[in-house]
Amino acid sequence: MFLSKSRFVLLTSWTFAIGTLVGYYGRRHLNAVELVQLHKRFIQYHSNVSQQEEKVEEVLRMNGYYFNENSNRICSPRSDIMFSKTHKTASSAVQNVLLRYANKADLTVGLSNTQDIRFHYGHKFQAQFVAPATKPINILCHHMVFNYPELQKVMPRNSAYITILREPSSLFESMFDYLHYDSTPFSRVNKRPNSLEYWLNHTDYFFRGRNDGRFWWFAKNGVFFDMGYDNLSDDDKYIQRAINELDKVFDLVLLSDYFAESMLLLREHLCWSMEDILALKINARDAPMTLLTDRVKQKIYEWNKIDAAVYQHFNNTFWKKIEAYGHERMQADLITLNKMNAQLQHDCIDVGAVSNKYIKYASDGVNDSLGVVMKKFNLKKSAKNNQTCINLIRGEKPWTMEMMAQRKVE
Repeated sequence: MFLSKSRFVLLTSWTFAIGTLVGYYGRRHLNAVELVQLHKRFIQYHSNVSQQEEKVEEVLRMNGYYFNENSNRICSPRSDIMFSKTHKTASSAVQNVLLRYANKADLTVGLSNTQDIRFHYGHKFQAQFVAPATKPINILCHHMVFNYPELQKVMPRNSAYITILREPSSLFESMFDYLHYDSTPFSRVNKRPNSLEYWLNHTDYFFRGRNDGRFWWFAKNGVFFDMGYDNLSDDDKYIQRAINELDKVFDLVLLSDYFAESMLLLREHLCWSMEDILALKINARDAPMTLLTDRVKQKIYEWNKIDAAVYQHFNNTFWKKIEAYGHERMQADLITLNKMNAQLQHDCIDVGAVSNKYIKYASDGVNDSLGVVMKKFNLKKSAKNNQTCINLIRGEKPWTMEMMAQRKVE
């Protein structure tokens, strides 16, 4: 149905007025409910209130704003993000989401100043580790040892600080399997099913303390090490102080055990759209090597008591955020997100996750750690020229090396 000339002029004036209100009141962080009420007063002659609200939401999006249902406020998408990428926590999937958003929004991703895509990993992050860029850095999302004072020298003020954790026993089992031949303490025991428990029963022999060979820190409280703290400390006051510091620094701590819920919290915090958080499980193993009995879990918790304490703290904060989000709203959004992820996988992915030997193009594969089968994806023929699909399965290394080549990082 075509609009009359008078209604078209009226609608155009209405849209301009709403846009002006959004720009003015949005900058003042006016409560969104009050803003909508103002819009309704302005267009009270219109008979259909639901159409009014739809138009308000449309104009908000046109002006770069979103309606945050949880806080009842207008928000604009955040683009300055420091993501502390942790090991074996589905962090590669989160990183892929961030890189895709950076690509879409033309943001600058901070890169290492060496061909090692990690920021001199093993040493605490320093601002000088970041390669020069022609524009200010918006996003950091590669592995590093966290160092907040130095990160503040690189990241813009009011950046969002985010990380992801995983339940400690499944995390340690994954590290023991995937990093077995890379971490010196792990490599001292023959790798076989359930050898993890044998290792845990003889830690006095297999683990020999600080600086005990390559990647020694993964063998005890590896998360705490990655957060920039002394992972061998027995000082409970020091540990609690560190947890309190992390709680103040990180705006949002995701949990890989509840990945979909985590992505919805991420969307909420960054004021992104649902399309922005769609993801595949990237760089995952085919299957666990060790059966985690209650006995083994208990031994892992006792051995990695600091990582367990960190997880327990942020597990509590995570569920408080879920509570604030609203359980009914979360369940409804989970249904929507799962449907959208399923549709994207249907449109892009041929069959499903497969091992490297079935990957059609080597550049789409992942690095198999010795003795570990990793999973990756092939694109459908119909999706081979679809940039969204291409970026969805693109691994960290090829994507980062491409960015490094563009910026001529040596």
